[in-house]
Amino acid sequence: MLSENKKADGPDKLEIGDLATGSKLKKFWLGKGWRSLQHKVIADTNQDGYEEVAILREKNDASQVTVMIRDVNQGGVLKTIGFDRNYPPTHLLKLGDLNRNHSDELVVFGQRFDGRVGGVQGGGQ
Repeated sequence: MLSENKKADGPDKLEIGDLATGSKLKKFWLGKGWRSLQHKVIADTNQDGYEEVAILREKNDASQVTVMIRDVNQGGVLKTIGFDRNYPPTHLLKLGDLNRNHSDELVVFGQRFDGRVGGVQGGGQ
């Protein structure tokens, strides 16, 4: 169970809870000045036997947009993938392994107010 907690005065966080007991197992802070837009569970990228979480996040002042890949077992950041801030993100999608490197692919869809669209695809490794 993943839940998202947004605070107006502080950083967003994701919490992992046990469905059977309802107890909280892990929590991940996104960092001061960042807000979560979306998140997806993706395949294990570091071969520790646990799936990872991809978090689409944006700086509060919209100066940066990234996808942060978090290790749900140890809690560390495995990778951060940048995205063009000129195309405000609207969706984070997970695809299967298109290039057969044993890693899910991620797509961030962004759209400008003038109607132009952009996207970036990156693997989880």
